Amino acid sequence: MVFAGIGGPITSQATFQAGRTLPIQLELGSRPSGPVFQNGYPKVQAVDCATHDPVGPEAPADVQASVGGNGRLQLLWRTNAGWAGTCRSLILRFGLAGWTGADAVFTLRFV
Repeated sequence: MVFAGIGGPITSQATFQAGRTLPIQLELGSRPSGPVFQNGYPKVQAVDCATHDPVGPEAPADVQASVGGNGRLQLLWRTNAGWAGTCRSLILRFGLAGWTGADAVFTLRFV
């Protein structure tokens, strides 16, 4: 998956306070049509911090998303305070025209 740009604190750090809302900006290059995500996505999954292998089932992620006319996808990912001491992957599966079947996964450590 290639974005024209990625913004937010995930570009400069990999460890975050559990329970924080994380802003993520993804530059799609233009304003594609269709639903932002496929049904049931985004999801979150606990992963091993060293290997990033899944250690639990996928679950619905608490994410608000909007796409601006300039093709910038703004995400607000609400994390859970109970995630302290774990790593989680945010899994995005796009439903936008031309992006179906494309996944983006962001893995972060929570303290």
